[in-house]
Amino acid sequence: MYVLSQLNLLLLLFVTIFCNITFYEHDKINDEDPLQYTWSILVSLRYDCQHKNDPITHCCSGTILTESYILTAADCVDSLPKDTSLANVTVAARIDNRSELGQIIRYVDQIIIHPNWKNDHNGRKHNIALLHLSTSLDFTADKYVTQIRRPTSFSLLQDILKYPSNSTRLLAIELDRAKKHFDSTSYVNLQQYEVSLVDNNDPICHKLIYDVEQQFCIRLYDAVKDACNHKSGQPILQWINNYWMQVGIISFVVEETNGSCLGIYTRLAYYHKWIDSVLNLKSLTSLPIARNTDLITNLTTTYKCVASIVSCGCGKENVNLSSTKIIGGEEAVPYSWSMVVSIRLNSSEKHSCAGSILTGSYILTSAYCVYGASELEMSVAAGIHNQIGDFSMIRYVHEVHIHPNWNGSDGTYRNDIALLRIFPPLFIPGNLGLARTCVPYFNSINETVNYPSNGSHLIIVGWGSTQYGYNMSNRLQQASIYMIDNNDHICQQSIHDVERQFCAGMYGKDPCQGDSGGPIFQWKGTYWEQVGIISYGGRCHQIGSPAIFTRLAYYFNWMESVMNISLTTTTPKPPPTPISYTCDKASSCGCGKADVFLTSSRIVGGENAKENSWPMIVSLRLHGTNNHSCGGTILSNSYILTAAHCLRQVSIENSTGITIAAGMTNRSDPLQIIRNVDRIYIHPNYTNTPNDYQHDIALLHIDRPFVFEINSSVTRTCIHRIESNNQYPKNGTRLAIIGWGVFLSGTLYLPEILQQTQVFAIDDQNPICLNSIENTELQFCAGLFEGGKDSCQGDSGGPIFQWTGQYWEQVGIVSYGIGCALPNFPGIYTRLSYYYNWIEEILKSDGEHLEPNILLNVTTISTTDISYWSSPTTSKTIPNMAYKYEFNMLIFVPFLVLFLLFQM
Repeated sequence: MYVLSQLNLLLLLFVTIFCNITFYEHDKINDEDPLQYTWSILVSLRYDCQHKNDPITHCCSGTILTESYILTAADCVDSLPKDTSLANVTVAARIDNRSELGQIIRYVDQIIIHPNWKNDHNGRKHNIALLHLSTSLDFTADKYVTQIRRPTSFSLLQDILKYPSNSTRLLAIELDRAKKHFDSTSYVNLQQYEVSLVDNNDPICHKLIYDVEQQFCIRLYDAVKDACNHKSGQPILQWINNYWMQVGIISFVVEETNGSCLGIYTRLAYYHKWIDSVLNLKSLTSLPIARNTDLITNLTTTYKCVASIVSCGCGKENVNLSSTKIIGGEEAVPYSWSMVVSIRLNSSEKHSCAGSILTGSYILTSAYCVYGASELEMSVAAGIHNQIGDFSMIRYVHEVHIHPNWNGSDGTYRNDIALLRIFPPLFIPGNLGLARTCVPYFNSINETVNYPSNGSHLIIVGWGSTQYGYNMSNRLQQASIYMIDNNDHICQQSIHDVERQFCAGMYGKDPCQGDSGGPIFQWKGTYWEQVGIISYGGRCHQIGSPAIFTRLAYYFNWMESVMNISLTTTTPKPPPTPISYTCDKASSCGCGKADVFLTSSRIVGGENAKENSWPMIVSLRLHGTNNHSCGGTILSNSYILTAAHCLRQVSIENSTGITIAAGMTNRSDPLQIIRNVDRIYIHPNYTNTPNDYQHDIALLHIDRPFVFEINSSVTRTCIHRIESNNQYPKNGTRLAIIGWGVFLSGTLYLPEILQQTQVFAIDDQNPICLNSIENTELQFCAGLFEGGKDSCQGDSGGPIFQWTGQYWEQVGIVSYGIGCALPNFPGIYTRLSYYYNWIEEILKSDGEHLEPNILLNVTTISTTDISYWSSPTTSKTIPNMAYKYEFNMLIFVPFLVLFLLFQM
């Protein structure tokens, strides 16, 4: 018995040690190093930061945000010497404590620093940056490379402060370069240690942090080696729901009087929207990213203008924006900004200010540029790219109209706007490729003050200096910057009137001498809209000094009154105030958390849908890719409704590689819910012939059902049983179509944000409907007689809804059409009322039903089921820690049985 007791104790001790080790040492490869590959989210940023001609020096830490982006601190990359080439900046992933062997090296080809980053004596504000890799990482091929989890977007301060909240215990990870004892080989030393969050009201913490929303404090214990010597970009993690979430980035450390250290961290939850805005910009990239080489690729975004549908905002050539620049802008494609002109003063032929062509007879510029100048000595040069070499169209100024409330001496730059009347007029359009600029218009002052919206991606254009003190550029330059919130602290220090002015900037990219009066543009999907005029500020690429722009939407009526013409002939006017559709949130289908807001008229392409307003919509993706192919809707817990023609390139018997993404308005939302399709039902009478998509309907069964009761980001679509199928929906019914389809037929750009627009049901017997439709019993027509609004490529399979007064009812499926939004060619939709019984029979085979006629019986769900189904990324790779935990518990059970047997 004594021997057995000893064996029992040894066995129990072995089990306890085994379980503890495997829990804390996830992904352990061998017993030499317990931290080898443990933190697969970490990277080492390397360049010659110590100025010792050592380009592989570990300078900073970072974490893997996506396959193409690294998250780090702004002060880490802001310290790059100005002459540093990006060819010398690398990132090392798959960190091993023992050697450099096996590491994955990637070059950095773009650095994005938060536009409000400021490093001063008051603390490092907005200390966050993203690095874009020239060649993406591959999570599938390498299991030792993993992206971080990060907090989602929050609207309330108390929710932001939960990540992390007071008294939370956290884990800090540290990378540093060390030396091996037996030789001089350098390697990266990895350490982890537990720390505690300090209350925001702690006297020392309160004094050090700039903003509790943006920063938090951590006390680094004396036991931590070299606690006060930190490396920028190091993450701090919180254990939440069986995975590690990154909640902060170290910003700076202060030594306290007792010898301990207080670390100030950037609070990651605050920056969710900014990070998403940067990630979403990459969706416009038209050239593929090289994946088979680590050579730096000149990533270029091409903005394809559609001059055929707008009479302004499109240059002679398409705009190309390169993403490889750090400081300053870049030369524009010649004649891509054909609406920009050079203004010359004092009878000189030298560039003084910039402007834009509002009409053939009027030039738009700033009051500051022309205030006090003689119109007799003023000229405008149009149609040029190179100030020296190009032949320019010179026009002389006959009238100068400065805004009556401009005051050149008060220093506020309020009403910094002027119109110049030129003669003879410029011929637009003409064979010289000149273009008018588009200007925005809004009905309400509230819309005006908030346009452009916070974080908007904007482009400044001009011939100004590329650096302070330098001569002005001969060739037209362009640069990307971002809109800054009116209430931002750094904006409030510079701006004087938020109704008439707005702030925008980005470190290293600002207007400079010679840019005044020039335009700032925003891309509208098919054309460029001028949202402002360069006014003052910026300080030529210096930190902490955003540029101030005249808010052009405020002056729309004044411009019309000066010219005595309607600008609507050259500028697309926004619609009237959107109509709100108040949904009955108690409905089991057809309603989202947010109500739908629809405008009664809109340009081609519709408008952005409000977040959480269409939770029944899904994106269909084929061939194992993440690329949007078609739309669809959620019919029940396990079934998706779409068009049959969306599946013409796949095998019905083999659904491998077909997925749907739900619970999102933005296609790149990291919290989207992914499900695999395991069965396909195409209507047996579907005719797959060109322009004859009869019975164009299909159902997809997903491998794991939705649980609507615990996830409000998804819901069912409503379909009614209709006794009389014909003329439902009725002629003239106002309908809504939604989808991620292209803005215009023949274009490739898919919007990131879900689009919505209104159309009308058209009588089956109307000639324009009869010209396109094949079978009025199975299909119906919807659109506008004059065209301009329609579904298009990428919208196929998606829904068309009618409003019932309490919820949205799906009456059709986007099927086909001749072109998109053409006059007298409406869209053709599958008439859902015809297929009610066919759909219902398939759903009944799995014990499910259509809504709203038959409600599902809600079954009891265990706590384990709830936590599993409510996870927004259950279909993605769960962190190794969670796998290890489950695996170790399974191993523990047999040992426990053996232990009990020994007791018997």
